[in-house]
Amino acid sequence: MADHALVVGCDAYPQLPGGDLRGAVADALAVRDWLLSRDGGGVEKSCLTFLASCGAAGAQPDPSIVDAAATRPNFVRAVRDLVARTDVGEGDRLYVYLAGHGCRTDPQNPVLAQDAFAFTDFTTDDPPAACGGVPDVVARLRQSRFGVVAVLLDACRNFPFSQPFRLGGLGLDPEPPRNRPYEPRLFLLQSTLPGLVSEGHPVPGAPGVIRGDFTQALLEGLAGAGAAKSYDEKRDRPYVVTWSTLASFVEAAVPQQQPRGVAEGDILLATFPDGYFDPVTLTVQVDPRQLGQADGLQIRVRHTDPSAPVDPELVKGGPVPVEFTVPPRRQQIVAVAGDTWGRRACDAYADAQVLVPMNPGGPPRIALPPDAVVVRDGKRTPAGAITVRADDPAAVVQVRDLSGSTVLSGVASLSGRLAPGSYTAVLIGSDGRQSREPAEVEPLAESRLTLAAPAPSCHISGLRRERLTLPEALQWASDAAVTAWIARLSAGSARLALAVCGTGERPAGDALLHTRAISENVRLQQFTSENETWWGVMVDDSAVPAEPGWFTIDLHGHTLTVPRVASACTAVVVGTGELAVAVFDHAALTSPRSLAFLDRSQSLLRAGERKAAEAVLEEQREPLARSAFATGRTAARPRWQPSGLVATTMWDAVSDSAPGHGLAAFTGPADAASMLPAGPWAVFVDRAASEPPPIGVLPETAV
Repeated sequence: MADHALVVGCDAYPQLPGGDLRGAVADALAVRDWLLSRDGGGVEKSCLTFLASCGAAGAQPDPSIVDAAATRPNFVRAVRDLVARTDVGEGDRLYVYLAGHGCRTDPQNPVLAQDAFAFTDFTTDDPPAACGGVPDVVARLRQSRFGVVAVLLDACRNFPFSQPFRLGGLGLDPEPPRNRPYEPRLFLLQSTLPGLVSEGHPVPGAPGVIRGDFTQALLEGLAGAGAAKSYDEKRDRPYVVTWSTLASFVEAAVPQQQPRGVAEGDILLATFPDGYFDPVTLTVQVDPRQLGQADGLQIRVRHTDPSAPVDPELVKGGPVPVEFTVPPRRQQIVAVAGDTWGRRACDAYADAQVLVPMNPGGPPRIALPPDAVVVRDGKRTPAGAITVRADDPAAVVQVRDLSGSTVLSGVASLSGRLAPGSYTAVLIGSDGRQSREPAEVEPLAESRLTLAAPAPSCHISGLRRERLTLPEALQWASDAAVTAWIARLSAGSARLALAVCGTGERPAGDALLHTRAISENVRLQQFTSENETWWGVMVDDSAVPAEPGWFTIDLHGHTLTVPRVASACTAVVVGTGELAVAVFDHAALTSPRSLAFLDRSQSLLRAGERKAAEAVLEEQREPLARSAFATGRTAARPRWQPSGLVATTMWDAVSDSAPGHGLAAFTGPADAASMLPAGPWAVFVDRAASEPPPIGVLPETAV
């Protein structure tokens, strides 16, 4: 059993005039080197397949390391062989990297387009013949027996063609995996957002050499640059790079491309020994209004060193700013001027500036009883406490120790007692992305932090949230939840089965609605607000068959097939470049809080955050006991039987009672080719109404 890798670099496009690249093969070679490195991916040469097609101006690798040209048939064959392997298991990883031309498949309807990677045999006369769809690749790799599948793409996601084309799958369907008691975890990172290009630039000191900005940042992160790493004092090699820290680093390194991905959990990618990285410069500032310029200002900077009997400490006087040269890790800063002082923690993994707030008498403290204790390493020790709050009522907040283990968790807020020391407060947003803040717990005192949730991504460009009167609980909800809420208010006492909203040009004519039993026109409504136009359609629950099934909607020359769940409303939002789909039990539509929580659980599950989705579902049904702070023990998480098909299906998807991600988990590779990534629900595009999706055997609660 071993990790495997498939690396593709394509510079040569002989049938695309002027289409040759200069950096894709060079990028692929650099990624190959990392994968084969003992300090990198650790993949054996015999377990790595390298496909390359070289142009005249790009890198020219030794032919002995190239297994085949970067053609579509060779790629399909390599994927087929990897999926068919029976000598790998849950503990093995599969890395797939592709660098070359990429595009979207539908310039006329960006929301319905899919990502495609163009191989060297690409021609504009027949694009599907030499393209691989990213959804197809991911769906096929999920059929393997690897426990982790990591896919990295450095390719454009724009629309270079005037006419749409449809992808043709990825070869013959493989035999479904037998006796596989687990689902491979997917980690996908693409170099840019839909509609944008993936750029490259010359390498300084290497004339004529071009490298992709995304891959450059990726490799720098894997090498431990800046905040791509963290320090775990419990490890022999304490500097670690994980998928989450790497993704955040790459997003910050190439903001103009806005790299995005999904991750089902987190994985360790690289480790480094203590002393491996050069020191960094930490610049400390205090507000002059808080006596930062006063005589007698003294600043202390300390960090943890497990190898030293006493943690190293540096001391300098004012005036500010004051610079310190420190090893890259968590730094504790204390600034004192007379009876005014302040404390601040800073993750200084690169040159950093930090502002220390100062107060007369020091930071506000809430004292604990002198007998407050916790047990650490089998010994009783004075306890500290921490309270973390988020402004988003559905945000998952956590406190993690420096090894990354979660020690406290809650929704919107948490409180608990911990052993004194350094921790990290984490907020998991609606898209699964994490924001972190250092947190310090002091003996017999409570620390309080407030985390600001990022603003929701609103793809309905013509429907500005600030112009809506939304309940507080829905301020951070998805567009689908907002649409469902507004539609319910508009419908009055009627119960809705379907609510669709879109912006821009209204689709020609009325929408055509199909179910298994009926086919009829549904009137499109058009609205104008301050020169912004948007349209919508609502379907009353009494107008369609009650049994679960599918809606197929004809919109602007394409069909969209979404689930029909009994006693629930399916909300669909057609934005300028993305589709939002969510399903809500009718009972949830009467409560903004319940609606927001059920919406968030679907968003988190789509992002691969299963445990976070589970926490939100539990909180939506029954608030967790808050006894941890009072007792110093972790409160038991209550189990409950959810009511409603949507809540039950979601619960099955995040719990151990059913694998996968809602209905989407029950699609096969052939169906996945036409399924949009709007899960956890199975959403299909351009499927005839007479051919409902053959999802297979669904859980009883979903049919």
